[in-house]
Amino acid sequence: RAAKPRPYIAREAWDAMADGAWVVDVRDPATYGEGHVPGALNVWIESPQFADRVSWFVPSGAPVLLVAQGPSDLERAVQGLARVGVDEVVGFLQWGLIEWRSEGLPVETVPQITVYDLASWLEERPELVVVDVREPFEWLEGHIEGALHLPMREAVDRRSEIPPDRPMAVLCAGGLRSSTVISALKRQGIQTFYN
Repeated sequence: RAAKPRPYIAREAWDAMADGAWVVDVRDPATYGEGHVPGALNVWIESPQFADRVSWFVPSGAPVLLVAQGPSDLERAVQGLARVGVDEVVGFLQWGLIEWRSEGLPVETVPQITVYDLASWLEERPELVVVDVREPFEWLEGHIEGALHLPMREAVDRRSEIPPDRPMAVLCAGGLRSSTVISALKRQGIQTFYN
């Protein structure tokens, strides 16, 4: 079992990321969307299959730094991840995004929109690509006409199907899987997203 994760100050976390550490942000999608560490994978601690979802995206053996709302979320994340073999959780951002921002480190955002916003945007913005990350059975029950279907676990591998340089609205049933996929695709250099 790996050592207990220790607190990292922002600059130390930035250096660890440069050396290949992954940041896993376990805050809810709206909080993540308001501001997060560039490259952070967002899987909310309350998500169904939380640990499995993290394990699908974080490479085996990669060091992991957590961003969480509080100590209980950190503890739950570490325990859950250890159960699925993600046991290289080396630390956590001690002061979260507060110190990160005060150090002047880059912060990214993901605007959160409603399906009503999306419906009106689709009429006004023909360049917008809708990416549906739900499972095939959900897709078959109904989907937005013209949407690109990339189930969550396939999205990164199939990223070449996403038209480059076009804004994307990514959706699922409740905004959790879409936030995870957005965060994973942002790591691949794809940028303009709406959840």
